[in-house]
Amino acid sequence: MDRLKEINEAIEAYLQNGEPRKLYQAMQHLPLAGGKRLRPILAIISCEAVGGNGKKAIPFGVALELIHTFTLVHDDIMDRDEERRGIPSVHKKFGEATAILAGDALFAKAFEVVSEVKENVGILVKNIATMAREICEGQQMDMSFEEMEEVSEESFLKMIEKKTAKMFEHAAYGGAIIGGGSDEETLALRSYGRNLGMAFQIGDDCLDVIGKKIGKPVGSDIREGKKTLMFI
Repeated sequence: MDRLKEINEAIEAYLQNGEPRKLYQAMQHLPLAGGKRLRPILAIISCEAVGGNGKKAIPFGVALELIHTFTLVHDDIMDRDEERRGIPSVHKKFGEATAILAGDALFAKAFEVVSEVKENVGILVKNIATMAREICEGQQMDMSFEEMEEVSEESFLKMIEKKTAKMFEHAAYGGAIIGGGSDEETLALRSYGRNLGMAFQIGDDCLDVIGKKIGKPVGSDIREGKKTLMFI
């Protein structure tokens, strides 16, 4: 069974139906609509890279995917985006209030899921909590930039490090921890994840300008006044 299939099946298992039904439908809306699953895959291959069993990193990877989805749900509300992954955004389909609750519930569910990891769960939970706070800091920086006439390249890079790269960083770092990697190995993978996340965000910003449709309207960042690297 390939990694992507394993991850998708795990996500479906963790996001089973519940009551109130509308809340759980809203929680399932984006995660079950597909996605590249880059963060859980990075966690799994980082675990394997240090000699660990990648299957042990699946709950951790799913937790990251749920937090990633939580950020997308709330980000779409803040940016007023009506489409995500080629389908209506959660707030467009279920209403803003339910979308906020769904995002919050996905965030809480992530901590339930990661608690199932047997290896160094305390460290992983602390790292995820820190990561989530830094993502919020990055999001606030991003929104503040929209009100500024000029943003320095240094400030922009700090923003995407917090908003995007931190999750890649902790995916690789956490996977290596679960795999029992040495300090040298875990730190090297942590650095790799951070750099990968930075490159991913810059590439994603480029696609918004010159790429084909990627699940949300092309050019939406420019229309919303986002200060991407091309703008700066």
